[in-house]
Amino acid sequence: RTIRTTTIDLINEPDTEKYNYTIVSSSLSVVVRGKTAVVEQIYSTNLRVVADLTDYKEPGQYKVPVKVYVDGYADVGILHESEYTIVVSIAEKTGDTGQETG
Repeated sequence: RTIRTTTIDLINEPDTEKYNYTIVSSSLSVVVRGKTAVVEQIYSTNLRVVADLTDYKEPGQYKVPVKVYVDGYADVGILHESEYTIVVSIAEKTGDTGQETG
């Protein structure tokens, strides 16, 4: 069964002081496999997509591999899990914080 989720998290951003990290991909469709009776109980709220940015240290736009978790269902898996990616943009923070001074 294919389920689309918008629950996408970033972990291990190397330099949050210097860069803004933006998830460009607003959703991800994944194929959940397992016993039909169990898979039919899974909704997008049970899926969690996690992108590890440890190796992304320069500004740019990247296809980042993700890990997909099915919360609350140990007996199911994700088909072709190693093939899923999202797009993340890394940009240098500007000096303008939007706050007025003085």
